[in-house]
Amino acid sequence: KVPGRGMMRGLEFKDPAEAATVTQLAFAQGLIAERIGPNDEVVKCMTPLTISDEHLDEGIDVLEAAIGDVFGSRSCGDRNSRASS
Repeated sequence: KVPGRGMMRGLEFKDPAEAATVTQLAFAQGLIAERIGPNDEVVKCMTPLTISDEHLDEGIDVLEAAIGDVFGSRSCGDRNSRASS
């Protein structure tokens, strides 16, 4: 589930420990993400409205890698094809 408003989005995990690991791995790579929700099960991403495409791609890559490390997969698909949709 991906709730949010504007450029602020959340990635909801079934297990709060997974969300914690994703934020820790992302932070180790320079991406700041917080956990929210009743059990800290949501990874909150607060992207600045003025972010460049290059920095957005870099942040998505870090987040994708962290999620892949938690779930055993390194890729969630081709972002270029998603962006053009």
